[in-house]
Amino acid sequence: MAMYLLFVLKIGPNVMKHRMPLELSSVLPVYNAVQVGLSAYLAYRILTHIWFYFIAKVTELLDTVFIILRKKEKQVSFLHIYHHSLMMLGSWAFLKYAPSENVIFSGFLNCVVHVVMYSYYGLAALGPRVAPYLWWKKYITTFQIIQFVTLAVHFPASLLLTACPPPRAVGVFITMNLLFFMYLFGDFYRKCYSGKRRKSEGGEEKSVGEERKVLALSGNVCTPQ
Repeated sequence: MAMYLLFVLKIGPNVMKHRMPLELSSVLPVYNAVQVGLSAYLAYRILTHIWFYFIAKVTELLDTVFIILRKKEKQVSFLHIYHHSLMMLGSWAFLKYAPSENVIFSGFLNCVVHVVMYSYYGLAALGPRVAPYLWWKKYITTFQIIQFVTLAVHFPASLLLTACPPPRAVGVFITMNLLFFMYLFGDFYRKCYSGKRRKSEGGEEKSVGEERKVLALSGNVCTPQ
């Protein structure tokens, strides 16, 4: 984790500062296809191979590495780094110190979300020719928010109703972070897909959401991953 943060916050931007951005047009479709396959596999095998879920969280740190190599540093937001860092460290800590059946449901739901999410990013990496078919990006964020809402209900209920609940401190910590994720992703959705109207430079009225979706397809903003 220390190497990840050091690279994405310091080493990577400094190395790429005076270099041309890497397109990674051959690497990104393969990487996202691997993530889709891994998430689908985990959704199927998570009942007996739960530690693979943690390994998946480690591989997902490459999301940020590729962003840095493409010189898209504006995408490396607090939301992006906090989400990736907490998911990796939290998965390891939960599986090692407080394992329970609750991780099966949350891990399965997260894997299903990632199948959809990495399918989108894999298609987006193919270039402008598929852009017209990627109108459904905002629904991925909606799916992620629904995931957090579902788990924010699930974990408190598990403390009260299950025969083998997680430690209360763990349940409270996870629930509070789920609420924080709901806020962060909700704020992200509002900023990227707001229905508010504003004038474009040519005087044409265009929604903030429409402008941001165009930028998202070009890989500039609105990519929380």
